[in-house]
Order: sequence, then structure tokens, then C-alpha cells
Amino acid sequence: MASLATPQAQMERAKTFYDRKSYEEAYKEYQKVIANFKDSKEAPEALYNMGLCLVEMKKYKKAFITLQKVVDSYPHSSRINDIIARELEIAEMMVRSTERRFAGMRKDVFVEHPAVAVFDKIIDNAPYSQEAITSYYKKGLLFKELERYEEASEAFRTLTEKYPDSRMYESAKYQLALSAKAASLRPAYDQELTKEARKNFKELADKRSETVVGMDVRKELSLLDEKDAQKTYDTAAFYEKQKNFKSAKIYFKTVVAKYPSTSFGERAAARVKALEEAGQ
Repeated sequence: MASLATPQAQMERAKTFYDRKSYEEAYKEYQKVIANFKDSKEAPEALYNMGLCLVEMKKYKKAFITLQKVVDSYPHSSRINDIIARELEIAEMMVRSTERRFAGMRKDVFVEHPAVAVFDKIIDNAPYSQEAITSYYKKGLLFKELERYEEASEAFRTLTEKYPDSRMYESAKYQLALSAKAASLRPAYDQELTKEARKNFKELADKRSETVVGMDVRKELSLLDEKDAQKTYDTAAFYEKQKNFKSAKIYFKTVVAKYPSTSFGERAAARVKALEEAGQ
């Protein structure tokens, strides 16, 4: 792969193509720096610019791999912070560019989204950076969109535990509560997820901070109460049907005591009254 006599001259030649937006040609010219001057101080810069060319060509996966090579092979490069920021942009572009691919896909068919690996690598590269915090948050949103609520919950939970002072903390708390609630609605009912959702919604409601303006946490708490009230009411109705009136009354009274504002609270009170009038 023939090149000009010096890495500096080759970099200048590559840049002329880049400035003309001839990204494919620019990529090839930067590649010559790596091939012929791999130990030069220009080599990591050439590799970085190859990544930028690939971004412009919308070859996002290859762009990420190329930029990551700079981090792995030249960890003291002055471009590391720029690369972390670029990788986050690539992950976000991957999310947007693959929306159609994943839209309408059967949720029981597992196909890993390519952005997940990029978010994870950003976290590995710079665990205390704002990009890492954003990666946890965006990964959580992505999993939530894909209806992988347990994984979404884990991403948001990790953000709140590792970065409690982050400006994204309360938004992550809200998304964690929503994800935990959605996960708890699955057939394999998990009481702990409901508890976690309730705890986070209540914390946000009690704070009344500006961050949660527009987040209808009170409504979400009401929906959780409705769900739990129905579960307890259905248990009471089961015992009543089995003519186990003592147990039925206990569960109906639990609904009245714990969930008086739900639609099941009034119904449970009516059932308690009817059973007592019937001498049960």
C-alpha cells in the first residue's frame, strides 16, 4: 500500500479528501498511515480519523470497532475523551438506524441490539464519565422499548446506585419504577418488583422536585394499588366461592383497609357487609 514519504504528508493528503467529504477515499489514505507508519505519533490520529470517515459513511459498527482500537492500542492518546463521546453518538445512531429492524419483531425472539455492546464498552472505558451515566440510562430506555423490563430495571437501578448525585438520578428512578412495574405485570408475577416500583414512585412523589414535574407518579401509584387490590380481592372471592367465609372476610377486609381508594375497596366493603348480614 504505497504512501507519501512521511506520515505527516500522508495525513495532509488524507485530510484533503476528508475536507472534500470524499470519505471513502479519505479512509483509504488514512489507512496508509497505519500500514506504513504504524509506530508514528500520527498513527492513532489516523485511526481516529478512519473512525470518523466510517461514521460519515453510516458504517456504525465498523466505526465503533475502529475507534475502540485507538482506546485499546493507544490508551494514552489525547483523543480518548473525544472517542468516548463519539462512541456514545454512534450508539445513539445505532438505536435510531435499527428502529425499523426491531419494530414489530416477536418479543420472544432474542436478537441483541448492536447498541448494547457499545453502551457497555463506553461504561468499561470510562466508568466515572457522564457518557457512562448516559449509557446506562440510554441502555435502560432501549431495553424498555424492547420490552426487556428486567434488564431495563437493572440498568436504571445500577445508575441510581452508582451515581446518586447525577442529574439523571431522578429520571432514572422514574424509569426504574416504570420498568419494574411493567416486569411485575408479566405472568410470572414478582412481588419484589412491585415493591420496588412502589418504593421508587413514592420517593419521587414525596420529593415533589422540579425533575419529576410531568411524571405522573401519583397516577402510577394508584395503578399499582389497583393491581394489588385486585389480586387480594380475587383471593377473597376464591375463598368465598369455596364457602370459606372466614378467610374470605379477612381478605376482603384487607382490601378495605389497604386500598380504600381503589375500585375494589368499595366492592370489598360491600362483600364484607353482605357476608356479615348473612351471618357469615
